[in-house]
Amino acid sequence: MKLVRVFLFAVSATVLLATAAFAQAVKAADPAAKLPAPILAAFRTSYPNATIRNAAKEKDGTDDGRYKQLAEIKVGADGGWDYLAVDSAARRLYVSHATKVVVIDMDKNEVAGEITPAPGVHGVAIAPELGKAFVSNGRENSASIVDLKTLQITGSVKTGANPDCILYEPAHKEVYTFNGSGNSATVFDAQTGDVKATIPLPGKPEFAVVDVKAGRIYNNSEDTNEIVVIDTKTHAVLARWPIAPGEGASGLAIDLEHHRLFTVAGNKLLVAIDSATGKVLSTLPIGPGVDAAAYDPGTGLVFASSSDSTLTVAKADAAGKLALVQTLATPARSRTMTLDPETHRIYVSAAEFTAPPPAAPGAQPQRPQMVPGSFKVVVYELAGQSTGQTPAREWQQQFQVNPADFATVGENPYLVLKPGYQLVLEGKESGKTVRLVVSVLDETKVVGGIEARVVEERETANGVLAEVSRNYLAIHKSTRDVYYLGEDVDEYKNGKISGHDGAWLHGTGGAKLGLLMPGSPAVGQRYYQEVAPKVAMDRAEVLSVSERVTTPAGTFEKCLKTEESTPLEPGREYKFYAPGIGLVTDASLVLVSYTKR
Repeated sequence: MKLVRVFLFAVSATVLLATAAFAQAVKAADPAAKLPAPILAAFRTSYPNATIRNAAKEKDGTDDGRYKQLAEIKVGADGGWDYLAVDSAARRLYVSHATKVVVIDMDKNEVAGEITPAPGVHGVAIAPELGKAFVSNGRENSASIVDLKTLQITGSVKTGANPDCILYEPAHKEVYTFNGSGNSATVFDAQTGDVKATIPLPGKPEFAVVDVKAGRIYNNSEDTNEIVVIDTKTHAVLARWPIAPGEGASGLAIDLEHHRLFTVAGNKLLVAIDSATGKVLSTLPIGPGVDAAAYDPGTGLVFASSSDSTLTVAKADAAGKLALVQTLATPARSRTMTLDPETHRIYVSAAEFTAPPPAAPGAQPQRPQMVPGSFKVVVYELAGQSTGQTPAREWQQQFQVNPADFATVGENPYLVLKPGYQLVLEGKESGKTVRLVVSVLDETKVVGGIEARVVEERETANGVLAEVSRNYLAIHKSTRDVYYLGEDVDEYKNGKISGHDGAWLHGTGGAKLGLLMPGSPAVGQRYYQEVAPKVAMDRAEVLSVSERVTTPAGTFEKCLKTEESTPLEPGREYKFYAPGIGLVTDASLVLVSYTKR
């Protein structure tokens, strides 16, 4: 049975529009079909703040996949804008604006800082595990390297002409700038800034996305109406896929699970494409002046923002066929946006404009003028969410345990807690050769009434002792969960102890034990590893239990992958643990040896 769509809106009172043509269109409308353009245009003109809503779904309270405005974040200042970028773990939104990047706290919905100067800024790429961001400066033909903690620019890399989109590729720790006037991509090392390659492209590059597992980057080529596929290992162009019937590609999004690309085209089309073969799967009409696309893996929704005051919300079925979910009303000329996959919120850059003066006879019409100081970011949320607050993020922080259930010796699938066991990891950090030795000592310590095993971590940089930490761990006898009861830290400088940053103990100063490693990790599981307010609040999320990792110590199957972050500072890092071995990759450090058992 087809659902009947109704329009709900307010003027001075509730109004029912009941012309014969409109009523017929509403009655016949399929939930996945767009209303006829003339009717929709007329409705938008008369009621610019209205949203199309599904009465049947609202009645039963589901209203699934439909958005409403939540807030406006005032930024002010003058000038244009381009891409936005989200760092979900750090709860930060990065917004390009004029000659700077505005940094917004997504929990408070307020400006928290800025990155400047950024002449002709287009985009921002985030490398959380490196603590860095990268900014494309179109007017300077350069990319800036930024410290995420301080928001200070620490370096600059020369690129091709007019770098537009900028992308971080984590597998090889490289940054790509897609140079709009140079018809090229510049590739540089994210840690050193050294340029690794310049890739000639067939046309003007627009937005790009990466599939790490496939080893591919996909880039929209605006004037050649195609997607360019780049090999992340060789930096070679592997394929060129036409997006016909789409023309004038700009924004691009990717569904990694179902291997689909969603590109938005200047001829008012959203195009779904198979990311393995390049086959066009379906298209959907959208508004004119489109410039951005997004995909939410949590809801399966696809988004396309256009300059005609509309943002299209769509969904693809199992075959990749796109269907309309909602046409969301947005401010005029707001054509760029991004999505926070944690909260499912959409962030749209916008401003207010005055009507242009009448054009002289035979002259070109003038553009509307931006109202000085009116730049803002408009936030939209799913209709089912409670207005005004960030949805609760389910990080387990309370752990009900009995001290009698703990042991100081045992074996978790991914963490060996037996005296004499040792791991050695090595890698580069900030240009230095770092060596980390993790040793399970034949020593225990009572922490907060619980006897814990001492695990020492000894870190050197270029052969010089940098830090020694004594970590206190205990394993649950039945679940094999390993709990973290604190650590004593000695930092070294010039051979002498210089500080104890990060030290904490369960039961002291409000600190409580955390879950270091679950006995049976499940994908999606989130937990605090340290619960020491204002000192150490590290937390982890299980991303996978089926990774394959190769290090100098060997190749390991069915590895656990976690993403670690902390609310105390921005950034995140990824760790891999091998069954029966333990930690094999820690950000830039990799396992080089371990105790054979």
